[in-house]
Amino acid sequence: MKNIHGIVNVPANRRPNVESKIVSVVQPAHQTNIQISPQIFVPNISAGTSNAKSINSQPDDEICMAVLDEFQKQDLADTIRELVTRKGIYCYEYTDGWEKLNEKCLPEKKNFYNTLTETHIDTEDYEHAKRVWEHYNFKCLGEYSDWYMKVDVMLLCDVFENFRNLCMVTYGLDPNYYYTAPGYSFDAMLKLTEVELELLSDYDQILMMEAGIRGGLTQASKRYAQANNSEIPDYDPSKPDSWITYLDATNLYGWAMSKAMPKDGFLWYEGDLNTENILNILDGMNETSKVGWALEVDVTYPQSLHDDHNDLPYLPERIIPPGSKIKKLVANLYSKRNYVIHYMALKQALKAGLILEKVHRILKFNQSPWLAKYIELNTNMRKNALNDFERDFFKLMNNAVFGKTMENVRNRMKMQLVSDEKKCAKLINRNTFKDITIN
Repeated sequence: MKNIHGIVNVPANRRPNVESKIVSVVQPAHQTNIQISPQIFVPNISAGTSNAKSINSQPDDEICMAVLDEFQKQDLADTIRELVTRKGIYCYEYTDGWEKLNEKCLPEKKNFYNTLTETHIDTEDYEHAKRVWEHYNFKCLGEYSDWYMKVDVMLLCDVFENFRNLCMVTYGLDPNYYYTAPGYSFDAMLKLTEVELELLSDYDQILMMEAGIRGGLTQASKRYAQANNSEIPDYDPSKPDSWITYLDATNLYGWAMSKAMPKDGFLWYEGDLNTENILNILDGMNETSKVGWALEVDVTYPQSLHDDHNDLPYLPERIIPPGSKIKKLVANLYSKRNYVIHYMALKQALKAGLILEKVHRILKFNQSPWLAKYIELNTNMRKNALNDFERDFFKLMNNAVFGKTMENVRNRMKMQLVSDEKKCAKLINRNTFKDITIN
């Protein structure tokens, strides 16, 4: 099943992590006429595994085993390789009725327009479609449609089998047994590092750590900037020289995740929380310290720093800004109250001139760079990747671990598709019931 998101009117259980994202569809065994195990359908484990066009850009016998095996049974000519080892071309929107499938010739190039992307197919793609039609001597668009769907499915088979092989060779785990890429990547990390992580069991500790999760800053700059220097074609020597610098941090996730990370020994700090005492201890701590801290603090942002820090203030926070109704991550110059922060981030802010006013509590933990081995593996695999898919995949395998460590499982929910009125009423009466959608 290539797309399970459109399944309706089936007595199945759905296990989404949010209402708009279905992680799996489960068909219970007792609801079938045949005695079989429950059937689980998973939409996709990895973003991009269905991109047959990019994966099969350099086809060979090992990559395209399924599609070549299928079509060489019918046609042993060398020309078959060029026709079936790339994603086909189809006029999705043009084929809006059964009568279109009876048309005797390939639709014109203009009928392959995609309103979703607002693009036409290029001449090369259309010529490929013409070669396919002529080679197989199709009698109608329906025959071409059948061929297109078969090639698409067989290419997807090859793509996923190559994806499975890549995963099993690299990590020794079969992605077929996982719901999502984050779940797979986390197990791959645990298998490689052999780390034993302590799970938080103190509810107050969990809430404090969650309070320190804020997301990443996003900025849309509206101010216009124009460079004027001898390196640009429209340089005006009568005006002052100016330059525009674009900075981008490469491997940002990998760099941070290779540092010392919390591992175990989560305990509340029971020493003196006097500001002076905490500052003295912080002075002796660095990023390689065996014990790390997460602090809940009050910090003052001196007025004297506002001009210098205006472009990118320290200590962003999630607040409801003026004119909005939802919380957003905002980098502002306000003083912070009950702000949860990692000790290294606090040291950086204090070094820049912010003032620590009060320490409410500290959660201490043992730390080590236990994740670095896994990050290094994926970074090296990405450097040696043979195509864009592999490069994106190994980047995802690092980033997905980061996301998995912050997953809020309380946001998961179980959805059921129900066609029986009595069963529906029974489910509504449960204390775990949230809402209902009637179609």
